[in-house]
Amino acid sequence: MPSTLADVPAYKAYLAHVPAGTLPLPLIKEGEHEETVIHVDELFCRVEDCIRGKKAFPGTNDLRYHVKHYHNVNVASPGTGRPKPEAVKVAVKFFKNIIEGPPEPVPSPSESTHPEPARATTPPGHAKPPFPLTKKGTVSCAAMQRWCRDNGHAVPCVSCAAKGLRAKGK
Repeated sequence: MPSTLADVPAYKAYLAHVPAGTLPLPLIKEGEHEETVIHVDELFCRVEDCIRGKKAFPGTNDLRYHVKHYHNVNVASPGTGRPKPEAVKVAVKFFKNIIEGPPEPVPSPSESTHPEPARATTPPGHAKPPFPLTKKGTVSCAAMQRWCRDNGHAVPCVSCAAKGLRAKGK
């Protein structure tokens, strides 16, 4: 049995509740052509009506093989060796979202209902804008810089420029 996430409470709940049928999993569509991620230590098939949806596979690679070959789903390659720290963090977030529900969505700067007035600096007491994220869930520096320029902010900001720091890609 995998042990990378053995001490994570959300993962323990996943292992306990899925076989009992008390925890619905996000489904994978059979025949999915987009690359589907099977997360670190994931053990149950998420394809709808699969008999292995409540019976754990011995390991995540067995689950990947099953989903790829029996359900004709394009499964993302996990790489070789031990899982990367980023993959473990994404897996922990995945299991927490299953158990606790997804976090409240944060509107992107372009969807904001109360855009900040164009100023060179943010006045004290005003919230900073939420970070725009890439598909991988990391901060999109290019989108953040674009938002800052569009809203009248200097890139890099005054304090960063004073330290001699530059915007990425410049």
